[in-house]
Amino acid sequence: RIDNPKDMVNYELIEALEDPAGIVVVEWAEKIEAELPKEKLVVKFEYVREDKREIILRANGQRHEGLLKV
Repeated sequence: RIDNPKDMVNYELIEALEDPAGIVVVEWAEKIEAELPKEKLVVKFEYVREDKREIILRANGQRHEGLLKV
């Protein structure tokens, strides 16, 4: 988990985010939202009930919109 944008350097996250073929999963991404690319696929898990979650996918950018059409 990254608690501070400065941690991105320690985990080589910046390089991973710049790789067009890469996939990066960031838990609690809102902590570093300003540092993330504008084009991204956002995956949210929300509680519907105590024992049930809903998965919400939101695409930002044409490339990621194409992923949701599959």
